[in-house]
Amino acid sequence: MKRAIAALLAPVLMLGLLAGCGEGKTAPAESTAQPVSEEVYVPAFQELRFPEGAEPSQWALAGEAVFAAAYEKIAEGEVPEGKTPDYEGEYDVMGWRLYRIDAEGNVSKLDYEPLPAPEDPQERRSYSSHTELVKLFPDEEGTVALERQYESWYTGTAERPEQSEDYWDHVESRSTYTLRRLDAEGNEVSAVPLETGETEFYDFALDGEGRLCAQGEQGLAVFAADGRPLAQIDLGEGWIYHMARLPDGDLGVLLWRNGMSFMRVEAEKGELTPLGELKQVFPDLLLDGRGETTLYYSYGTKLYGWHGADGESELLLDWLDCDLSARQLRAVRVEEDGSIRAVWQEEGEAPALVTLKKAARDSLPERRELTLGALYADMISEAVLRFNRSQDQVRIRVLDYSDYVNGEDYEAGLTKLSTEIMAGNMPDLLALDSLPYAQLAAKGLLEDLYPWLDGDAELKREDFFENVLKSMEVGGRLCQVTPGFSVVTLMGSADVVGDTPGWSYEDFQAALSAMPEGCTAMGPGIDRNMFLEMCSYVNMAEFLDWGSGTCRFDSEDFQKLLAFCKSFPDKNDVILEDDSSDMSRIAEGRQMLVFTGLYSMEDAVYNEQYFGGKSTYIGLPTADGRPGNVLMPSNGYAMSSKCADKEAAWRFLRGFLTEDYAKKLGSYEGGLPLNKKAFQAQLDKAMEIEYEKDTEGHYLLDANGERIPTSKGGMSMSMDGGAMMDFTLWAMTQEQADKLLAVIEGADRAVDMNTTVSGIIREEAAAYFAGQKSVEEVAKLIQSKVSLYVSEQR
Repeated sequence: MKRAIAALLAPVLMLGLLAGCGEGKTAPAESTAQPVSEEVYVPAFQELRFPEGAEPSQWALAGEAVFAAAYEKIAEGEVPEGKTPDYEGEYDVMGWRLYRIDAEGNVSKLDYEPLPAPEDPQERRSYSSHTELVKLFPDEEGTVALERQYESWYTGTAERPEQSEDYWDHVESRSTYTLRRLDAEGNEVSAVPLETGETEFYDFALDGEGRLCAQGEQGLAVFAADGRPLAQIDLGEGWIYHMARLPDGDLGVLLWRNGMSFMRVEAEKGELTPLGELKQVFPDLLLDGRGETTLYYSYGTKLYGWHGADGESELLLDWLDCDLSARQLRAVRVEEDGSIRAVWQEEGEAPALVTLKKAARDSLPERRELTLGALYADMISEAVLRFNRSQDQVRIRVLDYSDYVNGEDYEAGLTKLSTEIMAGNMPDLLALDSLPYAQLAAKGLLEDLYPWLDGDAELKREDFFENVLKSMEVGGRLCQVTPGFSVVTLMGSADVVGDTPGWSYEDFQAALSAMPEGCTAMGPGIDRNMFLEMCSYVNMAEFLDWGSGTCRFDSEDFQKLLAFCKSFPDKNDVILEDDSSDMSRIAEGRQMLVFTGLYSMEDAVYNEQYFGGKSTYIGLPTADGRPGNVLMPSNGYAMSSKCADKEAAWRFLRGFLTEDYAKKLGSYEGGLPLNKKAFQAQLDKAMEIEYEKDTEGHYLLDANGERIPTSKGGMSMSMDGGAMMDFTLWAMTQEQADKLLAVIEGADRAVDMNTTVSGIIREEAAAYFAGQKSVEEVAKLIQSKVSLYVSEQR
C-alpha cells in the first residue's frame, strides 16, 4: 500500500577537476564497506569547439579519433513572398553533417553527404520524406553510419487531409535502412542496403564481423555484413535493454526475461546463449568489454566491470568523484590500457572530451570534505557537481545507500542509512527521500535552516510560498529545503461536491448518497484499510506533532476518521475485476471522485477535463470541513545539526531555493516551483496562447477574422471497449490559474509517510473494522502505542 500511494504521490541536477574516483569496491548488490584504493582515476578535460549552429547529438569513439554527427543548417532558406518568419532561420534547409576530432582536440567537418530523401513518382497525397542518421558506429579506419530513409503518405478520402480528425488512421509509411562505411575524411567506402521489409527497429549494434543486430517488435534481427537477413531471434516475453561488443567481437545483450541476464548473440546460429546473470540491476549504459572484462556497465553514478567467468562485478569508479555525471555522458569507451575516454556535455555548455587515467591518491590536492547521504545518488548528481566545480576548498562526497540493495530487498539501502543515523553516523547532508523527516527533526538531528535563510544576502522567506515552508516546520523549525512541491487532493464534479474546496465526512456521505445506485466514492479496489492508510499519510500532522511530541489519536476527530473509513467496503467486498478506467466510470456515473494531484502547470489544465470543465479540488474530508488538500515536497534536503562545515553546507542547500534551479524542475526533479518568481514564469508560459497556421506559416483566421487557438499537445487514456478519451493541453485560462493558486495557498499541511505510525493505526483499527472493539477503545490503544513510540524516538 505504501508503494501504491507513494507512486501516486511521487510525480507529486572548471574548478576542482582533479578530484579522484575511488576503485576496487564491489557490485551494487554487495556492501560498499571496502578499503580505499591507493590509486584513483583522475580526469583531464579537453573542450571541443564546433562551428556556430552545430550541436552534435551522436558520437562514436574510434581509436584516437572521435566522430560526431549534428543536425544543422546546410543552406539558407527562401522566405515565401509576403511572409515574415516567426523566428530566425525558420525556412532554412536542415540536414546531417559529420565532424572528426583528432587526438589534439581539433574539430574538422567531413565531406559527408547523407543519402537523398526519397521522391514520390506516384504523387501520393500528403507525401513526406526525409533521411535521418540513426546511429554512428566506431570503425578501425573511420566510422559507420546507419541511415534511415523515411516516407509517409495519406490514403484516406478527406478533401483536406491535415484537418481530418482521423488523419493518422489513414497514414502509411515505409523505412529503408542503409549501412554506409566511411573513411577518416567522411568519404563513402561502401553502402549496404538492409533487407528489412516493413519492420521498424528501435536499437542497433554492430559486431566485430560487420554484422548488424537490430531490435524491433518482432524480436532481434541479425543482418550479415552484405545486408542479407541472417537470423530472426524470438525474444518471447523478454526485452533487450542494451547491446555491446564482447572482447572476442561477438555481441552481448542485456536481456530481461524472468530476471536480468547477459546473453551472447550467436549470429550464425540465430540464437542467444547465456553469459551470466546480473542481480536485479537495470544499468543505464552498457559498454564494450576489454581483455578479461566481459562487459562494462554504468549504474546510477558508478561504472562497473562485469566478469563473465565468475559473474561478479567490480566497481571501477564513481562518476561523481570524477566531477562527472552519468547523465551528462554522451559516449564512453574503456581502452586497452585501462584508461577511460568519454564525451561529456552539460546542458547549455560546449561538449568536452574527458580522459580518465589512474594516479596516486596522495598526489591530489586536499580539500575539506562534506558527506551527503542519499538513497539514489543520480537524483542529486547535477546539484553536487555544480557545487563541487564552484568550490576550491571544499567538496561534497556522496554516500549512495542504494549500493546496499541486494536481490529482492529493495529496502536494504533505507534500512542501512536509518541504522547508521540512529547509531550516530550521520552524514553532513541528507537527501530525505523515504526518510522520516519529521522524526529526525524532532530528535534534533537536523539543523534549523530558518536562521540561515534569514541571514542569506539574496534569499528571503517572502520569495517562497510561505505556507509550504510552514507545512515543513517541525516545532517551528524548518529543517529541510525543497526546490518544488505538489498538492495531493481528491477531485470531483462541482455539480456533485460544490465549487469550494473543503467538506466534512457528513458532506462526503451526502454527496455519495445522491449519486446513482452502485456508484463508488473512488475506483475499484479501494477498501477501508487502503483508504485509512492513505488518510494516515496525508492527515498525520492533524494528530501527531513531532515538535512537541504530542498525539491526538484519542480525539473525537480521529474517531470520526476511523468511523468514516469503516464506511468503505471491506477488502473482501471490493470489486477487483473491474479494470475500466476512472474516465469510463465517472462518465457512467459509477465513480464520484478521482485521487489526483497538481504536480505541474499541465495538470491544472488536464484535470479540468475529467468532469466536463467543472471540477473542484475538494480535498479529503475532515472533521471540521476545512480543505483537505495536502502539500508534498518534491525532494527534501537537510543539514545535520553536527555538520562539520555548516557555512559550506548552506551554500550547497541554498542552491535548491534559487530561481535558476527552480527553472530546471521537470528535467531534474518534478513539482511546482517553491520559488515564486520561477512559479510565475512557468505560469506565464502556461497561459501563452498558440495559434493555428497553414503549411506556409501564415496564421489561420476564423469567420470573424480572429486567430484560431491551437493546443500545445495532449494525451489519450483508454476507456472500455477500446475507446480512447483524449486530453488536450490548451493554454491555461485565468480562471484555472486562480483556482491553482487558491488550492496551493489554501493547503496548510504536508504529507508524512511514517510507516511505523501508519502501521500501528492499521493494525489496531482492524479490531474496530471487524466489530471486535469500539472506536473509543481502538483510538485509546492507538494513542497509547503511538505516544510510546514517539517518546522513544525523541
